[in-house]
Amino acid sequence: MLIPFVATIWTGDWITEKQSGRTKMREVHPKYELLTSHVARRTFVTMCLRKGMSPEDIRAVTGHTTADMMMKYVKFDDESKREKMSILNENAQSGVETVFDHSITDDERIRLGLPTRDAYFEFFEGDTASVNAHLAVLAHIRGNFEARAEYIKRLPADKLNEVLEIFMKGI
Repeated sequence: MLIPFVATIWTGDWITEKQSGRTKMREVHPKYELLTSHVARRTFVTMCLRKGMSPEDIRAVTGHTTADMMMKYVKFDDESKREKMSILNENAQSGVETVFDHSITDDERIRLGLPTRDAYFEFFEGDTASVNAHLAVLAHIRGNFEARAEYIKRLPADKLNEVLEIFMKGI
């Protein structure tokens, strides 16, 4: 049973499965019988979304009047779903740690010369070097030298020099 299945894949035929109750039927079709413009449209929409094209731009190209209509054409396979979920897991695991994750007080924040939480996230978004520098200085202020050493290890040379100057000034 396995050999015909493999052979049909090699020949370029498609296998469709239909299930009715407990009965499962497999049928082999040449690709040209199943490929339609609808399949091409669905593939186009799905691939554009995978590549990061905005839904609004895709709708402009395909002529869909609503996002709901366009989303009927989207089909993500299991691999794509796993990819998307792994992105969430990576973001959760590599989420940037900031001084606000360490219950920084207003006095400490002012002493470090940092803005409020919302302004901080806007201003330092993507600047992991500065964020790690702030963490190192906060750990230093709190006397947590083990944590300070860990944050210092993450710093590029220019930020390391800035942090060492701050330590020498006795902040």
